[in-house]
Amino acid sequence: QGTWDTYTIRPERKKIWALELEMLKELVRICRKYDIRYFAHKGTMLGAVKYKGFIPWDGNINIAMKREDYDKFVEVAQEELEKGYCLMDAVKVPQWENFKTQILCTSDAEALLSGEKDELTFLPSIDIAILDYLPADEKEWERQQEALKDIFTLKWKMDYNGELAGHTALEFEELKKNLGYDINENAPVRNQHVQLQR
Repeated sequence: QGTWDTYTIRPERKKIWALELEMLKELVRICRKYDIRYFAHKGTMLGAVKYKGFIPWDGNINIAMKREDYDKFVEVAQEELEKGYCLMDAVKVPQWENFKTQILCTSDAEALLSGEKDELTFLPSIDIAILDYLPADEKEWERQQEALKDIFTLKWKMDYNGELAGHTALEFEELKKNLGYDINENAPVRNQHVQLQR
């Protein structure tokens, strides 16, 4: 609906942004309390520089954390977040099958998990990206890249219900064994897959 400078911002979008700013205040409070570093990321960084706020058509806030900061945040977030907000992370929430870690309104998270809303629904959220280090050793880097390729290849082999069959199920079990990650094996397959990606 227009160019960078003429985009129409509707009242509904402003309400979503207001909710997201409240979520961001919570994230900042927790990060300050526990000395957790975070960064504006993607469209949020671009909006901050170009517009001193949101990109007019952006629908969420994007934050990035280094792995060690993310791990600290995840450990305290569920207890620390103000009532009405929740952290949706595949390791902490076995039903969460989204590759994104998000802070959502609790009612929206419940609606997503129950199927009342789907992940394409425009909801107020903070998306948290994890910044991992690349191995300095070339062989270790190649192993990491191969593992990531295998993980993402399996995503496209899942059926509509998030299940794997036959040879693909065996590939998944072999991949879990080779990577040696500690994941919740009782969670649905799609969630286990997201945990491996994390």
